Amino acid sequence: MIDTQTFALEGRAMRGVRQAAHRAQRAGYTLQVCRQQDLTGDELAEVNAAARTLRSQEAERGFSMALGRLGDPRDPDLVVVRAMDGSRAPA
Repeated sequence: MIDTQTFALEGRAMRGVRQAAHRAQRAGYTLQVCRQQDLTGDELAEVNAAARTLRSQEAERGFSMALGRLGDPRDPDLVVVRAMDGSRAPA
């Protein structure tokens, strides 16, 4: 768990994390964190399609704890994190 009240990127120990964050920012990457219930139908379909693609690859490169419930209306508070490259911004 990350304590958001005290977390900081300052200091020598966080140098690598800070550099990686700056590289991603300069490259135009953005990040969206939201609840599943806050996604539009099109956004949820896009997330589901991306998850299916990741799961069908020989070596899975994503991380999911949805336990197969991505898109399930019984789990509206499921947290979805989307990373977008510089050519697309989250809706």
